[in-house]
Amino acid sequence: MYSIMHLIESFPDEIRIEEVLSKAQSFRRSALRWAEVAFIGMVNSEPTRQELARQLRLADATTKAAVREIVNEINKRGPEFSRKTAQNRAAATGLTPI
Repeated sequence: MYSIMHLIESFPDEIRIEEVLSKAQSFRRSALRWAEVAFIGMVNSEPTRQELARQLRLADATTKAAVREIVNEINKRGPEFSRKTAQNRAAATGLTPI
C-alpha cells in the first residue's frame, strides 16, 4: 500500500486532491488508516492544504462529511494536527477559518 500512496503523491496537487476527494467516502469506509495517511500528506504542505480547502468548498455534502470524519480521526493523533487541518475542517463545513 505504501507504493500506492507514493504513486498518488506523485501527481500534481490539483489532480491528486480531485481524485482522493472523489473516493473519500469509500476510502474512509474501507481503509480509514490509509485515508488518514493520504490526508496527512496533503495537510503537511501549505500549497496543497490551500488547494484541498479550495476543492472542498466545491465538494458535495457526502464528500465533505467523509473528509470531516477523516480529519477528526487525524486530529485524535495529537494537537499538532489541529492547526494543519483547521482550514480543511472549515471548508468541509462551509465555514471560513479563523
